[in-house]
Amino acid sequence: MNNKKMPYWLKGGVIGGGVAFVFYLLVSFCFDYFCLVFYIVSPIYPVIFLLNLLAPVFGYSWIFAEVYAPILSIPIWFIIGSLIGAIVGYIKKK
Repeated sequence: MNNKKMPYWLKGGVIGGGVAFVFYLLVSFCFDYFCLVFYIVSPIYPVIFLLNLLAPVFGYSWIFAEVYAPILSIPIWFIIGSLIGAIVGYIKKK
């Protein structure tokens, strides 16, 4: 599908999920202490923070957040990007 014919919600989702996926790849293939920078300046950090806040509710440990946050950040940021794109599309339509 051509980028110009895509609806705004899909463009936002692809951008949001794509950025999260790029940072997921950077974190996955880096094995040094310098890689901690990718956690802090990436879209993965808010997901880690959210999972740590929800840890007592669901009864899992902090290691769950550290392991699954990079994976969960991709669909979460796709949804956030889709919502932002839907709002932009709604505004441009009017």
